[in-house]
Amino acid sequence: MAGNLSCVVIGGGVTGLALAHRLLVLGGGRIGVTVLEAQSRTGGWVESHFQDGMLMEGGARSLRVPGNGATTLKLINELRLSDQILPAASAAKVRYIWYKGKRQMIPNSLLSMVGNPLTVPLVSGVALEPFQHRRFIEDEEELEDESMHSFFSRRLGRFVADKVLTAVVSGVWAGDARKLSIRSCMPSLVASERAHGSIILGGLLGGKTPPVDPEVAHAMKLAGGPNGVFSFRNGLQTLTDRLTSEVKRLGGDIRMSSKVSAIMSESPCWLKTGKPKAEVWVGRGGDDVIHADHVFSTVSAPVTGTMIKDADPAAAAQLSQIKNTSVAVISLAFASARDSAGMGGEGMHGGGEGARSPPPPPAGASRDVRAEPEDARGEGRGGGGWAQGKGGFGHLIPAGEGGENAALGVISTSHVLLIYIDNMYI
Repeated sequence: MAGNLSCVVIGGGVTGLALAHRLLVLGGGRIGVTVLEAQSRTGGWVESHFQDGMLMEGGARSLRVPGNGATTLKLINELRLSDQILPAASAAKVRYIWYKGKRQMIPNSLLSMVGNPLTVPLVSGVALEPFQHRRFIEDEEELEDESMHSFFSRRLGRFVADKVLTAVVSGVWAGDARKLSIRSCMPSLVASERAHGSIILGGLLGGKTPPVDPEVAHAMKLAGGPNGVFSFRNGLQTLTDRLTSEVKRLGGDIRMSSKVSAIMSESPCWLKTGKPKAEVWVGRGGDDVIHADHVFSTVSAPVTGTMIKDADPAAAAQLSQIKNTSVAVISLAFASARDSAGMGGEGMHGGGEGARSPPPPPAGASRDVRAEPEDARGEGRGGGGWAQGKGGFGHLIPAGEGGENAALGVISTSHVLLIYIDNMYI
């Protein structure tokens, strides 16, 4: 391992690769980095491929500019990938939730509010929000955290929390809104309540938008602006592939099929002796041992816990309590929007005036549609809290409610994934 300081990064997904790249850039040749990936490829959950001329994503399919997006765009600019950015189609702004036995479009304009059964509960929730009780108060940092569902119920009402938030949370975090932390997932909303007593007023009075780094301004424009959602022309794997090549170019060592079995501490007096700080055992019996000054784990908390169970049993026990979820992604593609219309009488075309799509999932599940002029495709994601009900499964189309319109459904369990199309399981 080259360099004065030796670092091991466990996990060759997008997080591990980005970390390795940053260490090498900041180190300027003084930090040696080894990435250990258990699989035969880098990228982790990010995997893009073309099938019959259509791009399919095996995991995440887009990036968002809001939040930490500026940091991501800066990395994209450093990797010389700005010219590969592909912003979301305008049709992607249309969102539906399942309400009163049918799909309802979430209003995104004054015209779409007319006759929409979602308008009254949504507007009333927003209008009353500034007058709701403030829980997070300025200068009270130690106040106990709150779930996302509890926070939105207080601020915007149970309807928004139950029908809108749960669908958003499933699509973005693939988790349960009743268990996810509002401070961790949406810290800006907590800050707005603390400073202004209202998330609506916080958005209006929160001050000027911080200046955009000139290095990222062009990339942000290509990505659709400050609120943009984007990918790359050849899929998100474009990012992980470029990170892989850059880590290697900068002198990093990426080892595939290298599953870590244990992380062991060496002599506690390593600073005096000059010995490395840790041993990383690769293989079932520690067939290969790597010495490192610093070890970074980017795999899940429970998996990391098993690696350090002998070196630090207490920390391993705590890590094992941090739960995570898996997500199944199903992509359906059709030669044209007209062909997809044969599925239960509803097409999957998501764009254009009068466009129609299959019934969306109920709140708490997610189905996204994006359509191009000559094709249509749909994506279903199964996972998160909604899939943990009685019997251990969830489904995108309520049983017995779909009738002939139940074109697409997904049943997800811990062992099997079934796709339901036109009354058939495949």
